[in-house]
Amino acid sequence: MLFDTVVVGAGLIGLAIARRLQKAGHSVMLFDQGRAGGEASWAGAGMLAPHGESFPDAYWTRLAHHALAEYPGFVDSLNATIDFRISGAIEYRPGEQLEFPDEAQVNPRDLVAALRPGLSVAENTRVESIKTVPNGVSINGIQARTAVVAGGAWSSLLPGLPASFPVRGHMLAFEMPSGSLPQILRRGHTYLLQRASGLTLAGSTEQHVGFDRSLDNEALAELAVRAGELWPELAGRQLDDAWCGFRPATPSGVPEVHQLPGSPLWCAYGHFRNGILLADVTAELVANDIVAALASD
Repeated sequence: MLFDTVVVGAGLIGLAIARRLQKAGHSVMLFDQGRAGGEASWAGAGMLAPHGESFPDAYWTRLAHHALAEYPGFVDSLNATIDFRISGAIEYRPGEQLEFPDEAQVNPRDLVAALRPGLSVAENTRVESIKTVPNGVSINGIQARTAVVAGGAWSSLLPGLPASFPVRGHMLAFEMPSGSLPQILRRGHTYLLQRASGLTLAGSTEQHVGFDRSLDNEALAELAVRAGELWPELAGRQLDDAWCGFRPATPSGVPEVHQLPGSPLWCAYGHFRNGILLADVTAELVANDIVAALASD
């Protein structure tokens, strides 16, 4: 069977691209080396906070704020139970307290569960290469007119793609009473947010250690101290869970979201700390481009 598009990587961005293409009437197949949404999309806190992040240029800054404004509509379009709310955020900087009432938070695991149904995903299937063929591309014996690489930090392990690399981030989780932390809190590199269930997440770290999945106990302890300083309710409290994930970074800091020149291949990775925020607007950009390209064939 000849697909219109094959997507390599079934995280939030890959799933969102596939969903938009399928809604446009295109046939789509996804591959993931693990389980759908099992890497950064699973590990991320889901803080939708363009005011609290830095972006590589004015274009991505505008796109991040646009993404925040469009997020309620994105969530509503999924017709699923998703832990999402416009909670607002408080950020503490030297000598001042800033409030950002429009910032929001979402459980990315809920988004994965809502995006996944109805999509063809080959999980636990590694893609070693993408071959250009007369009709488009060939991936693991599957033929497609176009392909998208949305493999996060693993994307540039495929030959010929712009560089990406992993930055390990740790997350702490505390079981707290639901509603006890209504807003996102931030100070420096520390942030806190709380799920509707009361599960309170504290992040984060940025470590350049390759794809090492081991937990750094020293980093966890230091993060726990910072979390307790930011919200005294957590000071000295027993940790309930901890994990780490790999943010996809690029050498320039600019996400790779574009078509490779003269190729039926698109890139959609390298969003670093903002892949959850930028998932659907990235999907819109890539899907619209592919739809237009295939319509002109």
